[in-house]
Amino acid sequence: MAEENIFYSTKGAAEFLGVSERTIQNYRKDGILIPDEFGKNNSVLYSKKNLIQVVKRLLASGETLLKFNPQVVKRYQKILEEDAQVVKRSSEGVKCSTDYKTRKKVTLPDDEDCEMVTSYPSSLAVPTIIQYQYAISFNEVGHAYLCPNYDTSNLKFQDGKIFFEGSEPLRMISEAELQNYKTKESITDVSGFPILRAYYSILLARYEEAMKKGEKLPMTLALYAPDLAEYLGLGRNINDKTIQSIMAQFHSFDNVISIMKSTSSSGKIRKSYFPVLSFLGYDADTNTIHISSLYLWKVIDRIYKTSIRKDKKSQPKLKRDGTPLLLPSHSYVIKPSITREKNQAAVENVVIIVTTIEQAGSNTPHIRASTIIERNPQFQERLNESKNPNQLLQRVFNRTWKLLRDQTNLSNVYKDIHLPDPEDSKNIPTLKTLDMVFEFPHEGKVTAVKPVQADKVVSRRGKSAHKKPTEK
Repeated sequence: MAEENIFYSTKGAAEFLGVSERTIQNYRKDGILIPDEFGKNNSVLYSKKNLIQVVKRLLASGETLLKFNPQVVKRYQKILEEDAQVVKRSSEGVKCSTDYKTRKKVTLPDDEDCEMVTSYPSSLAVPTIIQYQYAISFNEVGHAYLCPNYDTSNLKFQDGKIFFEGSEPLRMISEAELQNYKTKESITDVSGFPILRAYYSILLARYEEAMKKGEKLPMTLALYAPDLAEYLGLGRNINDKTIQSIMAQFHSFDNVISIMKSTSSSGKIRKSYFPVLSFLGYDADTNTIHISSLYLWKVIDRIYKTSIRKDKKSQPKLKRDGTPLLLPSHSYVIKPSITREKNQAAVENVVIIVTTIEQAGSNTPHIRASTIIERNPQFQERLNESKNPNQLLQRVFNRTWKLLRDQTNLSNVYKDIHLPDPEDSKNIPTLKTLDMVFEFPHEGKVTAVKPVQADKVVSRRGKSAHKKPTEK
């Protein structure tokens, strides 16, 4: 793998070197580290080769910072050792093709913490267990949710706690102190919820496979860009602009913190804090995007354990093969191609409505317009700031009803389900009619919907680019 073709953002560079983003900024300010490229919105990119050269220079020069920080010295030495091993493997013939527009599979160098994604689920997985249904949302309800607008440049996450980066030893930040790191940015600037749901679905499929085989889960996944783009409905014929757009959506969570709640044996509620995800870089040689998310892995694991059926003695009910019986925990009726939709308020509305329908069981699903808006904080903020809120309501709800028909399989899953007509003005709320109730009556589920694992994705033109999906 050509090291100069792996690029990191400031956050990615900080994680690679094991230092704070402030340290990276200081390196740049002092002329120690010079950016290789400039990305979108004047963001800077550093090549891996560049970072390794900086490490070599700092260790060789006995930089004052390193003399008084043995942890950094140890980390830098490890980086050089790993780099030497990569060079050795490369000299022994481990090479990767650079023909990324035609190659369908990529073999990465051995790395137990990184795994190449070779299959994608055929639908988005949406959590429907009440405690975790807002795990990918700014709606701060339940046992897991996201909190926007935090300046995380000087924060270090470790074991579910947050520390102030720069203190020696590390000083833990209290919940009250954390409020000092809030910024005044609009939550509507976060544009990556659809793609985050897609990434969650990929992780869930991998988790279920690992549970069946008893495999260790990888911390980092490498996503082959053409496969990911096709999965998102963008087609395989992508360019640099498409890749930059995908990366920008992942980067929109850089200043978002995830929170998970748990209850101690004494009944006390405890909060754990994690980055939503870590964008580790883009490898131009293999055309792969590298992403890690301990938070999403933990959410998936929590949901799995919560969904295990228990007997009267609170013991897991088991199948004949010894695996536990599970309660329904996710909906699988939304198509991955919904992620390319520009009206993200409508996309989140679809997620909220689908969750409501799936949770209703044999009852008639219903939800107020005001409840949909309350559960969609970004939409709520846009509505509060809008000069013409009724026009915004019309655009979002009209698009919501169209997406329910075109980007979900509700009509196939629920017999004779009634979905609101987008062209009927009676289905469009105004500020004066936000108490109106939408109902989605049906004659029951046609069949239980299970996640379908595809060998590869299917193009948005409806032509199978790879093998047909097979039931797992």
